[in-house]
Amino acid sequence: MGDARDGDFVLVGRVLKPVGLRGELKALAHTERPESFSGFRRVFLGDARREYALRHARINGDAVTLALASCEDRNAAEALRGQDIWLAVGDLPKVEPGERYLHELMGKTAYQGDAPEPLGRIEAVMDSPAHPLLVIRGDGREWLVPAVRAFIAEVGAESVRFELPPGLLDINVGE
Repeated sequence: MGDARDGDFVLVGRVLKPVGLRGELKALAHTERPESFSGFRRVFLGDARREYALRHARINGDAVTLALASCEDRNAAEALRGQDIWLAVGDLPKVEPGERYLHELMGKTAYQGDAPEPLGRIEAVMDSPAHPLLVIRGDGREWLVPAVRAFIAEVGAESVRFELPPGLLDINVGE
């Protein structure tokens, strides 16, 4: 997701290209559940966070075809090519008990196992082919930790405690 959080918005996708002549857009979803696009009522595009009402979304794997109000033809859709798609934090669907959005981990102090010393702060989320990676920076070092439920032991108000497999942090050494 790159830096998944930007103020009151969360990055949920990117416009790839126009589809057809009626202004539809093909987008890549940056969410674990692309089908959630079907429940969005509005999205915000680009750095300016221009608001668009979402008329409908069709899901095909991690690709989504979007129809936005006021995007009525191919020229209007072409102008949106490459734009990031944002969702207002308040518009995020509710999660199941025990689940969290990755942007909620930003800024928290990260710990490994029972170690009293922190690894650092969680500063970003990066896309990777298998799953998102949490970027943890501290003490002049950077760790990339897979953002998978099995590795996240505890989430507190200010901290996250990980239970990582032996050697995982060592592959980040050598910078």
